[in-house]
Amino acid sequence: MAKAAQLVRAANDLPRRGDDYELCNSFSAFSAFMEQQETRIRLILTALMRNTGCPTRMPKMSSDEDEYLDRIVMVDDQIVERAVSNIIFLV
Repeated sequence: MAKAAQLVRAANDLPRRGDDYELCNSFSAFSAFMEQQETRIRLILTALMRNTGCPTRMPKMSSDEDEYLDRIVMVDDQIVERAVSNIIFLV
């Protein structure tokens, strides 16, 4: 849980589009860092989905953002459905 909080804080500290994002993105070190973090987040999400029993191939973050979010929502729905069916089974 602490690592998730650190991740959220780090993400909130990143410049937003319009907040000098273009200036920051013009530096190769920043672009490399952003690519590294995108890869890291993708690997964490893939491992999380695999460990919850809902493996799915995550598209590149630089691809269509809607497709990426749709995959996350799809897996989230599967996890919720499984949790509800387990609760109903226990009751």
